Amino acid sequence: MRLRRPEKRSLALSIALTGCVEDASAKQSAASPAAESGDKSRAENGAQNVPAPSTLRSLYFGDLHVHSAWSFDAYAYQVTATPLDAYRYARGEAIDHASGKKIQINGPPLDFMALTDHAEYLGVVQAANNPNHPLAKQPLIRNWTGQNRQARQNAFR
Repeated sequence: MRLRRPEKRSLALSIALTGCVEDASAKQSAASPAAESGDKSRAENGAQNVPAPSTLRSLYFGDLHVHSAWSFDAYAYQVTATPLDAYRYARGEAIDHASGKKIQINGPPLDFMALTDHAEYLGVVQAANNPNHPLAKQPLIRNWTGQNRQARQNAFR
């Protein structure tokens, strides 16, 4: 069987790493206080050779740049989620999407999320969607919130 170059590298790496592994059970039983004290809960779970998780090396998943409909640019791209919707989504709840369907994280909730709406024009989206607000009566804003896609894009630019 002929291996392509990336397969050769991964095969060589796995062989090299396999050669570097010591006999963990002998090392653990000789040096581990848990093995000496008879840590039954770890041994019963077959984890006597697995080190305890480090509190200094934890992996977290999240998103540091999320806009809601409160940001004019996100709203221009049909984002309708409010800040509360964004946090609900991060917690793993289903929220409404502009497509008319529900969306939800496929997997566990995020460990962190930062809502980073723009300070510029904050509140403009709400005012533009209120037909009684003077801003909503402006032609540019009517185009921006209207149904014509080309007019919306032009107004946004």
